[in-house]
Amino acid sequence: MADAQSRVEQGVKTLVTDIERDYIRKMQSKMFRCSATCCDDSSASMDDVGRCIDRCSQPLSRSQQLVTNELNEFQSRLQRCARTCQDEVQDKMKAGNTNQAELTAMMEQCVGRCADTHLVLLPDIKSRLVKNLQAEMN
Repeated sequence: MADAQSRVEQGVKTLVTDIERDYIRKMQSKMFRCSATCCDDSSASMDDVGRCIDRCSQPLSRSQQLVTNELNEFQSRLQRCARTCQDEVQDKMKAGNTNQAELTAMMEQCVGRCADTHLVLLPDIKSRLVKNLQAEMN
């Protein structure tokens, strides 16, 4: 199971690193420049400057929430798959199979399949994120 977990963690880490480097970082830079422009307006009231800064941060906030939502959904789906594996092993135990090595191997194989099934989803998740992040950047 450690191998499956490691593969999933590496896949998600690569996705997050790419998204952060190629999109989020650029949005942060744009937000900070926009916010600095808000602060440069010496005729604006404190409330106006605050609202201006809030407007500047909205695209980045929406984008970060989008990434968080996608990753949470991915994790939830992966956990559901692993719970199904656990249910299958428990069913075998209830049916009288008490061979621990066999049950452990069954669980590891099932979780490995979950990892493989879900790793192939990452390119589609990245594509959706890129499409939405590009829209936020414009």
